[in-house]
This record gives sequence, structure tokens and C-alpha cells, in this order.
Amino acid sequence: MSFPKDFRPKNEVEVHELWCSYMWSEGHLVFIYPKPEIEHNVDAARKQTSLFHEKIVNKGKQYALICDTRNTNPIDKKCRDYYSSDIAAQNVSAFSFLVDSKFSMVIANFFLGLTTLKVKIKMFTSTSQAVSWSKNHVAP
Repeated sequence: MSFPKDFRPKNEVEVHELWCSYMWSEGHLVFIYPKPEIEHNVDAARKQTSLFHEKIVNKGKQYALICDTRNTNPIDKKCRDYYSSDIAAQNVSAFSFLVDSKFSMVIANFFLGLTTLKVKIKMFTSTSQAVSWSKNHVAP
């Protein structure tokens, strides 16, 4: 497993691997690292959501998800719609994304502001800022 310097699991953390991504939790924060060479589609989204619910979620608890999208391909509308669904949003209070530029962050945050979602979502270019925001928006 090769993770970016600023987005990697602590040594004692269990990392769950799917064909499309890696996922690990640190308390109420869940980190998702999509594999860069994989086309992330709705099937990948469903598998990732199932893994989250089977391996990480404790009943009745809420989590903040942090996904590093800096080296991934854009996802299609069907995949975005799935992530906005009640099933995918179960046990999730906030979802932050790491993007590769300030421009991407501004554009994405603008479009997110036009939509009504059940989960708080925000884009960041800094892992530390994403973690800080996520900690403030998790509802344990």
C-alpha cells in the first residue's frame, strides 16, 4: 500500500482494502483512499458503503468521512446520486474531500452550495484542515 505522506493510516490502525479503495477509521473519523488507477463507479460506491457499515460502524454512532480525491478520476452522476442516497448517508454526519487545487475546491463548494444534502460536505486542499473540520462536524 502506498499512501500520500499527508494521508496515511497510523501504524496500529486496521486498513480495509477493496478492489477500488482503502478505508480505515480513527475514532469517529473514517478515511477513504480511492485507488488512483480505478474507475470509481456506482458498484464501487455500493461496495465501499457496505464495507463501511460492516467493518466500521458501531450501531447508533455517527462518523465523518474524509476522502482523498486528488489522484482519482471524476465520478459519474449515477455514482454521485448513490452517495447522496439515504443508504450511503446512514451513520454519516459529514463528508470532506481532498482536492488537488484551490480552483477545484472553490468550484465544487459553489455547486455544493446549490444542492440540499442530508450530510454536511466540504472540499479542502489540506488534510489537516479536512480533519479539523470533520472533527467539528461529527456527531458521536
